[in-house]
Amino acid sequence: MTGFEYIYPYDAENIFFGSVKGIFHLNYRNYLQHVTGLSILIGKVRAIGNTDSLIYGGYPLNKQEPAVTTLPNQWNSFHFEYSAPFTGSRVI
Repeated sequence: MTGFEYIYPYDAENIFFGSVKGIFHLNYRNYLQHVTGLSILIGKVRAIGNTDSLIYGGYPLNKQEPAVTTLPNQWNSFHFEYSAPFTGSRVI
């Protein structure tokens, strides 16, 4: 049944996720003890508006320091393309 997707954080040990396929339970304290850092790779960032504008295309201008960009206030909607490559395979 669609339309019942919901996250209910009962407490730090019991978080429930309602989905189309049923209810899922997460013990968040237990999860935090076993999770390792997650690497995020940003592939593309675009400003969405009357015309799309590419802000970042996957390659920094200078590899020594990250690119910092100042954007006009009118640009208030963005599209991010990213990946989170995971090398471990541990089920909790």
